[in-house]
Amino acid sequence: MIKLMDPKEDNNSASSGFKPASNPFVQNNTKDVQVGHKETTLVGEKAENKKDSEKTEAPKVPEEVLFQWQAPEFAYTSKPFGWYLGIFAVFAGLIGLAIWLQQWVSIVLLAVMAIAISVWANRKPKVLIYKITNYGVNVESKKYLFDDFRAFYEYSDYNQPTIDLVPVKRFGTLVSLPLATPDAEEVKQTIAHMVPKIEHHEDIADKLFRRMRF
Repeated sequence: MIKLMDPKEDNNSASSGFKPASNPFVQNNTKDVQVGHKETTLVGEKAENKKDSEKTEAPKVPEEVLFQWQAPEFAYTSKPFGWYLGIFAVFAGLIGLAIWLQQWVSIVLLAVMAIAISVWANRKPKVLIYKITNYGVNVESKKYLFDDFRAFYEYSDYNQPTIDLVPVKRFGTLVSLPLATPDAEEVKQTIAHMVPKIEHHEDIADKLFRRMRF
């Protein structure tokens, strides 16, 4: 059960006339929720009130780690030798067409693209430390507040449940969280308290990359 904190709560008796000092730990942009078997205070604009707006002053609430796990930064798929032959065959055809059209700059760009795709496809993922705190999300040493995101969505990255956090800023960082943890459902519920969930629809580029086993 979610309890909203009321900064205007008056615990005085009506007859005393005494007015207590304001509590710096009680702010409008905090939210008490039940996470697993304990209560915590999440900090930021609530999911239902999320909008593009300037951040308010951070409330004086101690930061605490709610969940922590390790996972590869992306799902790696091993590619057979034939996969690389297919890539080079496609680019060889495009380079041949560029030679016939005498598009010399395009020839160089296509050659660089072929090499870059081959190197990128063979890149191994790093194992990163992910944390969910009452303030937001930590990926290794990088920290993101709940208010840095306007929405999140779920998808399966080669059978690995994953969520992407969409930044408020147009050129902000899209943060991916591979949920390789037994607390995956509680992680999603905690984030959903502060960031609204949206439906994910793969575009043509996403489908193409998955077909290419990226």
